Amino acid sequence: MAGRSRQKNWVSAALILIALCMAMPVSAQSTLKPRNFENNQRGVLYLGKAPVIDGDFSDWDGLEGSTTTVVVFSGQHKDDEGMGFFILRTDNKDLYVYVDVYDIKPNEVDLPAALAWRDDSVEFYIGTVVTPHDKYAKDDNHIRIVPVSKDDIFAFDLSVNDVGVAERCSAAVVYNPKGYTIEARIPLDLLLIKKFSINQPIRLEFQVNDAARIERDRLTHWKSPKDDPYIDPRSWGDGIVLALPADKQ
Repeated sequence: MAGRSRQKNWVSAALILIALCMAMPVSAQSTLKPRNFENNQRGVLYLGKAPVIDGDFSDWDGLEGSTTTVVVFSGQHKDDEGMGFFILRTDNKDLYVYVDVYDIKPNEVDLPAALAWRDDSVEFYIGTVVTPHDKYAKDDNHIRIVPVSKDDIFAFDLSVNDVGVAERCSAAVVYNPKGYTIEARIPLDLLLIKKFSINQPIRLEFQVNDAARIERDRLTHWKSPKDDPYIDPRSWGDGIVLALPADKQ
């Protein structure tokens, strides 16, 4: 009888453990290796099939992007801390972004997206007017995505030109021991962009805000050495629209 009792207890414990594991939030860590497009000199937007926004990140594997290697504010951080690797793609209905951020102390942010530049967050800028201009054109866009919860991967906030629009978008945010990874979807009509074409030139900038000891004590960009992309599109870099590789279609 004692043997049967121990066996029942073992089975019960195993079932409880399985139930607990199933109840735990998904926390898969992105294993993508950063691959910069054209040695990080020019940006790229891939046109083709839409990825699935589910926190798995495998739809981004093998694609090239851009890394925020320009340190604007340094703070007391490791040399490459606060840097992010960005990939952009579109299906001409929505704009999709993948961001992998190195941050040894990632925060859960409770600020609204319009104010979340003060804490951990990522930003990117996109526009189709490529002639020099020092004020935002109609379809110039400043997008900020905010990580919110280590327990709920679908908790996020998002703004376009400092207007909260999270209810019309979707995102997954997965924290890991070295930072956090984001994938998100933003409708093109929110950006006042109708569609993109293969080989179309565009303008881009990428940014990571990292708050550790004080608010945003590290700021990194892809191109601009100043804290000015949000007001001056001239500080953005050049990009191009390319077809999504065949293995991703």
